[in-house]
Amino acid sequence: IDYSQQPWKKSLAGDLRRVRKYHYTHKVTRDPSDIEEYYDSMYLPLIRQSHGDSTNPMALTRMLAGLSQGGELLQTLRDQTPVAGAFFEVERGRAMARTIGVKDGDRQLIREGVISASTFNMIRYGRDRGFAVLQLGGSRAFLYDGALQAKRRLGLTLTSYNQCGHLLRIQEFSAGARRFLRH
Repeated sequence: IDYSQQPWKKSLAGDLRRVRKYHYTHKVTRDPSDIEEYYDSMYLPLIRQSHGDSTNPMALTRMLAGLSQGGELLQTLRDQTPVAGAFFEVERGRAMARTIGVKDGDRQLIREGVISASTFNMIRYGRDRGFAVLQLGGSRAFLYDGALQAKRRLGLTLTSYNQCGHLLRIQEFSAGARRFLRH
């Protein structure tokens, strides 16, 4: 993706400005101890904070097993210190983003664009490795979900479905919810 051209230039201007302002860099690792550190201090805190009791995290053993299938952890660094990361695997010639995490789930880092930096680094790295497609995973089915909005700004589209199906959580078992499920 050439971010200097439309349609991304306008919609991503704020994200790109924050990435430059905070001087994020990246490093790629396949070291299992780095994966374990990422899992405990970045991935789990972020998804637990984001999804609460409906969290369904990838198992650490699954992530470590992904290393044998070409998996890599792309660490986002500030002052040479990892502050975020994204784990991806290679499957059928495509790079598949599996997880993303932020150090201690820190909301300030998120406001400072660390997730955008991780995403841009993944896209650049995938492109440099020759992948024509980078799948950035699923999103919750809420139009105002932050991850969905960020992916929309990137110009991403729905290309497939999850083989595990869909998770549905009923907040209140009202008459309307019952009608929805019945029909």
